[in-house]
Amino acid sequence: MATNLNFNINMGAVRMVSVDDFKGNFHPSK
Repeated sequence: MATNLNFNINMGAVRMVSVDDFKGNFHPSK
């Protein structure tokens, strides 16, 4: 369960980064 949750969080972060990079507006939330 924990592994699946971490996987989902990681995928969400990757998607956000990809969307920001696609818009040419890349800045990490961290």
